[in-house]
Amino acid sequence: MKNKQIYLVVFLMVIVSVALSIYLRVGNHPLNFAPLTAIALFATAYLPKKWMGLALAFVCWFASDLVINANMQAEYAHNNSYFFTPTAIGVYLSLGLIALLAFTLRKGVSIGKLLGVTFGASIIFFFVTNSFCFFEGSLYGPGLAGYIKCLAAGIPFYKNTFLGDLFYVTVFFGSYYLVNRRSLKPAFV
Repeated sequence: MKNKQIYLVVFLMVIVSVALSIYLRVGNHPLNFAPLTAIALFATAYLPKKWMGLALAFVCWFASDLVINANMQAEYAHNNSYFFTPTAIGVYLSLGLIALLAFTLRKGVSIGKLLGVTFGASIIFFFVTNSFCFFEGSLYGPGLAGYIKCLAAGIPFYKNTFLGDLFYVTVFFGSYYLVNRRSLKPAFV
């Protein structure tokens, strides 16, 4: 595949990613079953510059957060103050860490490596977001016991997080594999 065709495919996947991330986070779907981790992994692995993957992931997440928090949950979001809560900071921090993990995919993608990175990304998201949720309030009680309660409360959501990550990673990387002549090799690296 020529570089112009690859640029077009990646550009279209970027546009689809932004639209998909907003639609799927706003639409009726299981909680935490979202394409955002897959977008961060795919974009960081395949866009020409490392920063582009991180930027795309943040744009998708921020755009979908704006729609969710400004329109759908306005009574709970207190205008845009959501973006300054510990939970939101944890979400964005986890996204940055996931993009850093995805840098390992720029040297080459294999199914085993992709499964490991996907699992690692889901674990990062789980621990970082739940840790920041714990620090946001006193819902779970203080100390180690409260922290363990907080993590335990997040376990049911982890299943959907991991299954969503696995599903969307398969869709994004699988589509690229089929379009790029059955190769997972990054076209720009």
